[in-house]
Amino acid sequence: ASLAEAGRRLMAFGPDLLDLNLGCPARHVSWRGRGAALLCDPRRIGSLVASLTRAVSVPVTAKMRLGWDEDTRNYLEVARILEDNGVAAIGVHGRTKAQGFSGRADWKAIAEVKALVKVPVLANGDVRTVADIAAIRSVTGCDAVLIGRGAIGNPWIFQRRDIADVSYPERLAVIRRHLEAMVAYYGEPLGVILFRKHLIKYVQELDGAKALRQKLVTVEEPEALLRLLEDWERPGP
Repeated sequence: ASLAEAGRRLMAFGPDLLDLNLGCPARHVSWRGRGAALLCDPRRIGSLVASLTRAVSVPVTAKMRLGWDEDTRNYLEVARILEDNGVAAIGVHGRTKAQGFSGRADWKAIAEVKALVKVPVLANGDVRTVADIAAIRSVTGCDAVLIGRGAIGNPWIFQRRDIADVSYPERLAVIRRHLEAMVAYYGEPLGVILFRKHLIKYVQELDGAKALRQKLVTVEEPEALLRLLEDWERPGP
């Protein structure tokens, strides 16, 4: 089905908006001409966005990167095309596809997009702490901040709280809810195995966390994992 037809089908689920992903750097996505690979064809982006915005009754937004690589940083061209074809907001990750998540996000490039377009701009990249939220807003002048990897293991960042300020009992309560949700969706043991990458982030900066992680990554039963966490006492005062 075309993107427009896919959008029309999604209307049956009552979405508040549709977001077009022009930023995913994953190889299994981009090699098919999707995600960040679309940045290589700005005209196609314009055609896709125009057809989608005409087909649906909710706002269409888009998230993009700065380009495919350093030689093709066409983020200003793409941002203009997105705005001209009806997007309601633009999210910008401050890296190219080739960078993946290496190096530093270019916040100044996001500021250029903000200065160019009239629609709201959402800044993304290297936001891991509460201080980073203020910093990226200051540099870019963005209307809002998108947080992805920085929220893994620290969902409290959306409450403007750094992970170091969250007590272990509070973390444990959220860990339990998160684990239960993943097991309910994926079943056992897959839900537990997939949860490990999140769990490591929840405890990574605690004293003695290395020894705890070594035990956690061998557990495949949710009850055993929770018992291990509940029995563990954080060293120190």
